[in-house]
Amino acid sequence: MAFAPRRSAAWLRRIVIVSAALAACAQPQGSVPTDLQAGEQHKPVALIPEPASVSWHGSSLLLQRVVAASTSGGLVDPRVVTELTRFAKENLAAFWLTHDALDETGATPIRFARFGDDDPLASASSEAYRIVVSSDGIELTAAAPVGLFRAVTTLRQLARHSGRIPTCTIEDWPAFPVRGFMHDVGRNFQSPGLLRRWIDVLSFYKLNVLHFHLTEYPGWRLESAVHPEITSAASMWPTRKPGDHYTYAELQQLIDYARERHVRLVPEFDLPGHTEALRKATGLTMGDAEMIDVLSDLLGEFCERISAEDVSTIHIGTDEVWHEEEKPHPDLIATITELLQDRGRDVVVWSPGIAPTNSEVITQLWSRGESSTANRYIDSRATYINNMDPFAGVARAFFRQPCGVPRATDRALGGIICLWNDNRITDEVDGFRYNPVLPATLSFAERIWRGAAEHRPQWSAVLPAREDPAFAEFAAFERNLISHRDLWLSSWPFQYVAQTELEWQLSDFVADAAKTDGPPDVDQLPWREDTVTGGTIHLSHPWRYATHLPVPAQGVLGRSWARTQIYSPDERTASFWIGFVGYTRAGGRRGAPHPELGEWSNAGARVWVNGNSIEPPAWLNPGIGQQSMEQPFQDELFYLRDPTRIPLRAGWNDVLLEIPKGPQTQRRLFTFVPVTWDGTHAREATDLRVAAHAESG
Repeated sequence: MAFAPRRSAAWLRRIVIVSAALAACAQPQGSVPTDLQAGEQHKPVALIPEPASVSWHGSSLLLQRVVAASTSGGLVDPRVVTELTRFAKENLAAFWLTHDALDETGATPIRFARFGDDDPLASASSEAYRIVVSSDGIELTAAAPVGLFRAVTTLRQLARHSGRIPTCTIEDWPAFPVRGFMHDVGRNFQSPGLLRRWIDVLSFYKLNVLHFHLTEYPGWRLESAVHPEITSAASMWPTRKPGDHYTYAELQQLIDYARERHVRLVPEFDLPGHTEALRKATGLTMGDAEMIDVLSDLLGEFCERISAEDVSTIHIGTDEVWHEEEKPHPDLIATITELLQDRGRDVVVWSPGIAPTNSEVITQLWSRGESSTANRYIDSRATYINNMDPFAGVARAFFRQPCGVPRATDRALGGIICLWNDNRITDEVDGFRYNPVLPATLSFAERIWRGAAEHRPQWSAVLPAREDPAFAEFAAFERNLISHRDLWLSSWPFQYVAQTELEWQLSDFVADAAKTDGPPDVDQLPWREDTVTGGTIHLSHPWRYATHLPVPAQGVLGRSWARTQIYSPDERTASFWIGFVGYTRAGGRRGAPHPELGEWSNAGARVWVNGNSIEPPAWLNPGIGQQSMEQPFQDELFYLRDPTRIPLRAGWNDVLLEIPKGPQTQRRLFTFVPVTWDGTHAREATDLRVAAHAESG
């Protein structure tokens, strides 16, 4: 996949950024700030993605006045200048960037250099970089401007809005060249302003592709002068902002904004399936010969108005051709593919989907898609955010091996994590509220940049055992994730709190177990010896991921139990995320129907704390079914409602959950997590302890 940047105008020879108050000269030594727990101070700053190699030197450099010079002939391009400016505004009292030789008087120097020909990083990737922070200043080395841009982004994370940077040596490069995020704006239109905010996030975490799903059943979201009828309100679903679309001017502005942050936009025109709006606007089916002309007009217009230098890759869908009117004319896909390739564009199609028409087409794998033996491919399998719950979704993205290989090959290009806003949203930010977009995307960014030595699907729905080295690996990432949530992403919905300290003991499944009038006698339940860890505990999963218990045979009903203990230093009423449903936000509420009033789940899950029954919320949509795509989510998922308030006594408190399997149960899971709550954000309840077996003291 090509990502050729458009040339920008020459940057100014000298830029000066000065705050109102100038500080004294740099003080190179001092204490090192830390985000981590006691005993982890050797890793003073949380970096996402974690660089390939980091050596911490044990001191820090205080930056108050900085001078940086571009003495390396073209390495510092306008995008690097802009990223340096962001770094300066976040951290510095005074900053000079000069095209001339360094004047280091009274200021800390930042020096730029190119890799030498014999440097191992010189051939690793155009995005490779080295950072050396010492008492003498900062050295940034790269092979190309994009590598220097990545280095400055890492520098921003190192400084943490504080202007103090730990002394260190970092060497870094990506495992895969394609690292993307798919945004479905065809179903739910998103404003350019929100998209720009999101591009900032993608760039900050070194994702470099915005896969822009522009067309869908509800609407074709890009203007056309040739066929203006395609964006008419009459052609779109009346519930999905009919008529809302992007002008070519807005699209070009978005492309430019993304390119300035080294993010490439890949538009998707999904066809021949998912084309209800197009067919309604034109009065044609996908099998009509005239539709070939219409699509040739539309995509030809795109290629005339948006240069191949700006958008080098175009996605044409080809998945889920389910209806007779969607079946394409025999020449449609080949004609469109040839048209785009003749205009210098790479073409992408989904797999499963209509097979590529030639070996140059890139396939994007989803569901159980497999790559052909000839075509390049991008991996989006098991990375659909709308199918993830917050806790297991983060682990799934973290432990998955992109493309099924440790690092990129000539065919394995990388991966794209996808957000399908199938359900109607009324506030455009709700797409980020309904789905764990931020925590899942950061986990994906970690994995797609670093790669993975092996594929570990056994942890798609559960965490590793505590004694497994993989558990410590995930716990270290979780600490980074929490740090970034609070420091960099506090203005976004972020449905994650630390889960690696939450322990449970599970019982075996008991078939045909009768429901008791109150809590059962815990001493008579078939408890398993091993404890399990996590915020959401999966007992069965619809995609047959490994879970904590053997899955009962189809049609067999019964129940399991889970218990833990919570230590509170005093008597209080505490907040808890509690849930027993795990709806996916795809085509309605998969996993519905929702429980009726007075029930925790449609199978009758129950909660007791210290023997007292904990009542469920007064549901806003009791009994709502799966076919409810046009009804926005409200309180159905634990992270969409205020936490449940539960009285705790001082000392240890006993928690018992009952998780039945009923005739309508599609997946069995439970979430029970103590949190603090400010009315908007959930954070860790750090003074409460959760242990499957009570500790002394």
